[in-house]
Amino acid sequence: MKLPEVSTRALRLLVLAWGAGLLLHGCGDGPLGFAMRRGSMELDLRPLFGRPSSGLTVVPGTVIDSIGLEATPQGAASPLVFGRRLARGDSMVSFGVRVPGGRTRFSARVLSTNGTVLFAGDSTARIRRDGFLVVLDLLPRAPVMVVAPDSLRLVPGGPVRTVTVSNRGIGELTWRIDSIRPSPSGITFEGMAGRPLAARDSVRLVFRAEPAAVPGTYTAFFSSPQGSVGLRLDVSR
Repeated sequence: MKLPEVSTRALRLLVLAWGAGLLLHGCGDGPLGFAMRRGSMELDLRPLFGRPSSGLTVVPGTVIDSIGLEATPQGAASPLVFGRRLARGDSMVSFGVRVPGGRTRFSARVLSTNGTVLFAGDSTARIRRDGFLVVLDLLPRAPVMVVAPDSLRLVPGGPVRTVTVSNRGIGELTWRIDSIRPSPSGITFEGMAGRPLAARDSVRLVFRAEPAAVPGTYTAFFSSPQGSVGLRLDVSR
């Protein structure tokens, strides 16, 4: 099945990480006849991380928690609801859906760890018996904190390691590092922590393990009004 042409604005939106593309496709479902169609939903998060068409060089941490999809057939009293939570390190998300034939309104929402709507998009399409394809451009609705990478390996008294905090949404991102746990950790950081970030802006922080740091696994908690991100810190000699 040939994919529809994507407008210049939508393509630019994906490449510049101002949105995420949602692809919904499927074919006729034999056992259920043509009353329902079985399909799969695929969400590509790589544009949010600045890598729209290739593999990630680092795994980022984000405030993104889940993707929800509602499909409302014409004349239906209530929508069909689908969704999935994201696992650590996910850059592609997919799950199965079943929708009836005919004209259907699709509405997708990407939610943060505290339920904030980060990205949203809507589209109406006709679900045909010989297959269907629906493309939604999910536009940003709020600031989106991305911490890359999502883990660091530190050596007591060893070299520093760098983390980049970015705003991949819209508006101004306010954020801070709440704590490093368990405490005391012997881990310190330097940089402009907590500096407000405009859309597509970023700041770098450096982390180090002091010579007396005890080997173990720690977590630095980054928080924002839209949700939180945990940076894993592995200290070993």
